[in-house]
Amino acid sequence: MNSNTPLLVNDELGSPSAPYMHRLIFAVFLFFGLCNVYMLRVNLSVAILPMQEQFHWSSETKGIILSSFFFGYLFGQIPGGYIATVYGAKFVFGCGVLCTAILTLLVPVATTWNWSGTGSASHVWSLIILRIFMGVFESVTYPSLFAIISKWCPEKERSKMVSFSFSGAMIGTAVAFPLCGVIIANKSSQIFGGWVGLFYCFGLIGLVWFVLFAYFVSESPETHPTISKEEMEYIVANRGTRKEASIGSTVVKYEVWKVLLLNKHALALYFNHFTNNWSLYTFLSFLPTYLEEQLHFNIKSSAIYSVLPYLAMFLIQCVGGYLADKLIEEKRLSRTSTRILMESLGNLLPAIALVWLSYVTDASLAFALMTLSVALSGFAYSGYPPVTLDLSPKYSGIIYSISNTIATVPGVVSPALTGLIVKNHTQGEWRVVFYIAAIMYVAGVIVWYVFCKAEALPDLAKIDEKEKKATGRELSNGV
Repeated sequence: MNSNTPLLVNDELGSPSAPYMHRLIFAVFLFFGLCNVYMLRVNLSVAILPMQEQFHWSSETKGIILSSFFFGYLFGQIPGGYIATVYGAKFVFGCGVLCTAILTLLVPVATTWNWSGTGSASHVWSLIILRIFMGVFESVTYPSLFAIISKWCPEKERSKMVSFSFSGAMIGTAVAFPLCGVIIANKSSQIFGGWVGLFYCFGLIGLVWFVLFAYFVSESPETHPTISKEEMEYIVANRGTRKEASIGSTVVKYEVWKVLLLNKHALALYFNHFTNNWSLYTFLSFLPTYLEEQLHFNIKSSAIYSVLPYLAMFLIQCVGGYLADKLIEEKRLSRTSTRILMESLGNLLPAIALVWLSYVTDASLAFALMTLSVALSGFAYSGYPPVTLDLSPKYSGIIYSISNTIATVPGVVSPALTGLIVKNHTQGEWRVVFYIAAIMYVAGVIVWYVFCKAEALPDLAKIDEKEKKATGRELSNGV
């Protein structure tokens, strides 16, 4: 396809949009950035088994090592969103992935204090501290991703760009699990085989991505050295923020924080993100255990079983993004109605599948329902995430940082609650867990239907206008 082929139609001008090549390249780098992020995140989930065997760790020690990541991940979100908004999102997103990759390379050293990971003695606390810092650096990636998307993405392409970028996480997870198995099984190399090889291979992949990202991607279209004038002008005119503020000139006032923490439409976004993550964590964390315990179906027995739910979700995310933008572009639905529709599809259909699955006794049908429900939840990524940009492109990094901080809580609370409920590992106990997840989905849809608004927040516009007037007065007075 020629790079000058129109991607969509600019209704305001009644003419084809500008070339799209550079924002396509931009989206691809975000996709592989999140692909790397999730590969770097999940590799320890596989490596922990041979590490536990080598170092004779208890289940408690294993749990602390795995969960330590989330301590850093929980508290780095909002600072990351703020820094990306004020000082530049490319720097924050790139460094988030880079530092996580470097720390991944250091996991064998932190564990055994040697590069080869040999010996039976381990240094658990140095590994835990390293994992906490990995969580901190990785936590800045999603908020900064929204901050940079706000500068590159026309309004009519928000669903596609956000859902496609997010789908990189699913592909990263799908690729990581079978690749981990191959690397661990490789005994011919002391450095690039075994559990040590996981961290060196994945860390090096992250470094390569960063070098290419730093070279090919710019902070904004205005600063890109090779973008065409037509594409740059089209993006600037249609992204929702006409003028790009210089690095360090954005001021996030107290009034802005107050709006983002108290506005009902923003709160609806945060609540929906929370309920989505709760249910998705239930799917991905506990359904494999349920299938194995209750139905004697080992999802890890075949690579295709392990990756199929993630691949299916990737496809639905991409289809959902295209469909949502098409509905908005052709004016079949308003932007708000489209966000409500996509969120409803991504919540209610998986909720039905969850309840149905809790009564199923056939293993193959249960796995099919699991895959279908995980896949259908991909529609939600054209629902609540793009609303982050709809509410305020300028402050989207901060909005998502608040949202993702709240949505990280289910990753800590849900496993603990599941452990309290599933004491005897009966199907009835598991049914309670799935019902809670389904109720979360339904509650999210209800709140979303009542309070969703995919439009710029007037209160933030008033604050910005007030700031512009004050700045104008200072300039006129020679300040």
